[in-house]
Amino acid sequence: MTQILHLVHAPQLCRHSFVPSPSNALAWQWIETWPAWKTPGVWIQGPRHSGKTHMARIFSEKSGALYIEAPGLTSSMVESVLKTPQPVVLDAFGAGSKDQEELLFHLYNILKGAAKSLVIFSQWMPQDIVWNLKDTETRIKTLSVATILPPDDMLMQAIIAKRFSDLQTDIDPKALIYLASNIHRSYDSIHRWVKHLHQEALHQKRSITIPFMKKFLFSS
Repeated sequence: MTQILHLVHAPQLCRHSFVPSPSNALAWQWIETWPAWKTPGVWIQGPRHSGKTHMARIFSEKSGALYIEAPGLTSSMVESVLKTPQPVVLDAFGAGSKDQEELLFHLYNILKGAAKSLVIFSQWMPQDIVWNLKDTETRIKTLSVATILPPDDMLMQAIIAKRFSDLQTDIDPKALIYLASNIHRSYDSIHRWVKHLHQEALHQKRSITIPFMKKFLFSS
């Protein structure tokens, strides 16, 4: 029996692989214009799979910021920033514990006192978070806010192409356009369909063409 080996391919998260578009322009403008900010930082909100981590990595490389996945924020990280102030990126921020909010409170104060930037990436807007500490909420609401909008036609096609490229899977150019035109206009839909088609193509040892995709797109 032949086994299919599923390799894990790391996505390309560098500057040259990012595709600016009207959908992410407000958020991207913040990344591009740093350090000429007149605010302590920015909260960037966007749906799952909308490129937030990609932007976070680009900003970290550009600014020398400390990149932290927000659920993993620790007191030692805050102490490190206190000793050597540097910009900080908190990725995948969501509702946390009272202890986590206290760490964020101290981190904010350290960065503001040192005139260093704080960038938070989240699926939610600040006002949608149920905060445990009023002091933390008050400080976070001083950040500017930028929202990533649903993908436009150009961005749909660009993301599909990038996702297949990250998976080292070829897709016929006409099939790419066809896919973008026949799935729900959302980042999550792109993620799910690319993953599904990639896996089916591996199993069936097929190229991703329009006839191949039709079997799955219109099977229900």
